[in-house]
Amino acid sequence: MSTAVIDSPDRVMVTTEQVAKLVAGISVIGHAREILERAGWTVTLVANRITVEGEVIAHLIPAKIGTYGPLAEQWIISAINGTLPVWIVGSEVRS
Repeated sequence: MSTAVIDSPDRVMVTTEQVAKLVAGISVIGHAREILERAGWTVTLVANRITVEGEVIAHLIPAKIGTYGPLAEQWIISAINGTLPVWIVGSEVRS
């Protein structure tokens, strides 16, 4: 787990893009929650979803076997009010 210092996000409004950038590459939901909290946001964790500031949901889709082999976990990040964009980011960092 990374212990890097995280730059504080815009405190006025949380965006789906900000959340997507922070959870990308994280495959453990508890760690993602900690990262978002360290960024200064209020977060709530329920099952496989994290609500950020009551405005954004980060939904962790677990890994599974797909048509073309194993699929890594993915995050689907969307605004609670349904506005676009919706971000889909992977839980693995590949070089």
